[in-house]
Amino acid sequence: MPHPDAVLIRDLDWIVELDANPILRNLLITQSYHDLSVGMTSSLGSQNANWCTFATWASRTAGGFVRDDEVPARLRSVVQNSSGYVEAKESLGRLGFAFDRDRLLQLPSAIVGDISEQIMLGNLKVYAELGPLFSLMIRTFNQDAPATSDQLALVLATLTDGPPERGGQTLLGSGVTAYFGAMRESDPKKKAERILFANGLVGLHEQIRLQPSIANALDAPVADTINDVAAALLRALPETLRHGAEPVVKTLLHPVIADLERDWDDAATRELMTLKVPGETLHLGAPLPPLPDQSQYAALLQTIDDPDLRNMLEQYECLTIAPTASTRDWANLDERMGYILNLFRSRQLAPDLFDQPFTDSQRVAVLDHTVPDGPLG
Repeated sequence: MPHPDAVLIRDLDWIVELDANPILRNLLITQSYHDLSVGMTSSLGSQNANWCTFATWASRTAGGFVRDDEVPARLRSVVQNSSGYVEAKESLGRLGFAFDRDRLLQLPSAIVGDISEQIMLGNLKVYAELGPLFSLMIRTFNQDAPATSDQLALVLATLTDGPPERGGQTLLGSGVTAYFGAMRESDPKKKAERILFANGLVGLHEQIRLQPSIANALDAPVADTINDVAAALLRALPETLRHGAEPVVKTLLHPVIADLERDWDDAATRELMTLKVPGETLHLGAPLPPLPDQSQYAALLQTIDDPDLRNMLEQYECLTIAPTASTRDWANLDERMGYILNLFRSRQLAPDLFDQPFTDSQRVAVLDHTVPDGPLG
């Protein structure tokens, strides 16, 4: 395999600007994350997954939404089984309205399309910022000699001070510094803890950046879509009757809105917010499954000694993990970070995370700027 620097580390700007083909761009981002992940092992070692390793699989999973691979049946079921939907259909039928069932059952497709757009833009935003940073680290830190303070200063000089909410990159700087410490660490446990701390800092920066996209993705356009249904019903009436019928129709459809908005967050988190990694599909609102040996963490990370890492895990209430713990609200940054930190800690030493995200033939097609045939996510 050619060194990653000769593959998709040098092409980051071109990938980001590939607006004309978002599906191909997502595939290239996924492959590029893998190449960056492998490139980081030259200075960090290959035992511990770095942030790009996890990003590879998150981007690959996101590609399913970009390609609109499926519209979950669960979301259609929420519409069909809504008591408000059933009552509105019957009541409107008695009044002589042909209830636009098919229009309403298009709601899941509309929602998934909106989510696809939000996920695509979020994935691109993060890659455009973090891809170049990891590429710079790979090029800067000497693969054949210990990392130096001058090299660290060179990387940090490219970052902007300030919080992520205001465009700052102080968290990223702290993450780079933690990776630098791991590069110079010979003790396997201390190295693993430093890498986990670095992964967590970069992950926190990423999640703060993504917060608007995630909130928008989970904010289904239920009311707007149902109001469109109401407008279509009213347009079928003679103009002289529309004004008097409008409050009746909206009153009958209001329970449908209430039912769907109540069920949407749970259904979206359970059915849409997943992460496919080698050997398993993680449902991000559900408890994190144990490792194959039934432990929650690899041996090196069973206990945490690094004070910075302990403070971070305590801040997000995940220094210890309860087997039944779940994320109630994926749009809540603190709850989401608790899950992500547990995920990083639990899977950081899983070697199959470094697997190629695509088959050999798919990879060849992607590098040839072609969308491959067959399943991709």
